[in-house]
Amino acid sequence: MFFKMEQDNILPQQGSIFTWLGKLFKERMVTPILVGGYAVLAYKVERSTFDIDFMLTIEQWSKIENDMLAAGYSYINKSDSFIQLKNKQQQLRDLDFILCDNNTFVKILKDSKTTTIAGSNFLLASPLHLIAMKLHAISQNPQREFKDFNDIIQLIVINKIDIRNKDIEKLFSRYSSDLYQKLLTQTVKL
Repeated sequence: MFFKMEQDNILPQQGSIFTWLGKLFKERMVTPILVGGYAVLAYKVERSTFDIDFMLTIEQWSKIENDMLAAGYSYINKSDSFIQLKNKQQQLRDLDFILCDNNTFVKILKDSKTTTIAGSNFLLASPLHLIAMKLHAISQNPQREFKDFNDIIQLIVINKIDIRNKDIEKLFSRYSSDLYQKLLTQTVKL
């Protein structure tokens, strides 16, 4: 079974959503940055995730919005800084888009690298930017600490990030000095 998209882009029901996204992003000349659970997985952190998260500018979102809706995605949540989509087809992952201004996007883009998923290339946020996003999420919703703090520790250990580095200390102090102390305690045990 197939569903038809604008300008005859077709995604097989059994095909990879990443293959379709890669093709769509290339055709629409947008360069979203993979963040969230799949970005953490790309850095070899073991975890499960249910949705695919990207960061992009509002202008980039406007280039793909109609394609998303034509592909059967509908809004779960929509604000000036966040779009959450769900597809009618249960086997297709939910998609989240963090919308940011051009300056923020350029800063994150500068430190990103490329990763390949299902034969398509995607920009991948740096471990430090992922850590910053997770710290921000915890500061906004303390209930996220259990899951996100473990991701932070794993990103630090796997990427051999020096936790006594001034940039790390500064990053944590921006969000939570308590979490920095917890990080020091937890990583000593590793």
